[in-house]
Amino acid sequence: MRNFSRQLLAFLWLTVTIAARPLASAASDRVTPDLQDKCTFVLWQRQQDTIGYIQLNTILDHANDISIGIASQRSPAAFNSYTRIDEDHAFAVLGLLDDQRLSISYAVQDELAFEVGSVKWTSRDTYGNRREDDEPETAWCNASVWEGSFRRRERRLDCAFPCEKIANEDLEAGYGSALGGGWQRPIVLH
Repeated sequence: MRNFSRQLLAFLWLTVTIAARPLASAASDRVTPDLQDKCTFVLWQRQQDTIGYIQLNTILDHANDISIGIASQRSPAAFNSYTRIDEDHAFAVLGLLDDQRLSISYAVQDELAFEVGSVKWTSRDTYGNRREDDEPETAWCNASVWEGSFRRRERRLDCAFPCEKIANEDLEAGYGSALGGGWQRPIVLH
């Protein structure tokens, strides 16, 4: 009986040790890329029954040190609101630098499609060369796992797409003085 107790104790210790180790996420095997020439954003995707919603609050333009406040363009009553997205409803941010537009639309089976200029990607696939080609990916989204129930669930997507550096003279002439960097750029939502 004593031998059995030792075996059981050893098994329980091993089980607790294994369970206590953090599980690596699917995105953790990706090397963090250089973001100097990228715009990045966090997108929250929510599903309630069969209806999809997204929330995009800020786009960070790392190339030009600009924070683009998307949430500030919504009415105060809708500041923390989600936007419906499906086959008939897309989301667009107009007025990015160089007159670019970020479009987000429904793709297939819980996935989203993104487009900025000629760059197109989905929440599942990247745009550009894959890592095994030893070339950087141009645009991507790292999607977390869905949390919640099948009827109401949510996930976070960390996304990036290319942004060009704008000359300071052009930036000040076309977009106002960028004193101290990190200034807010007004945009239009559709």
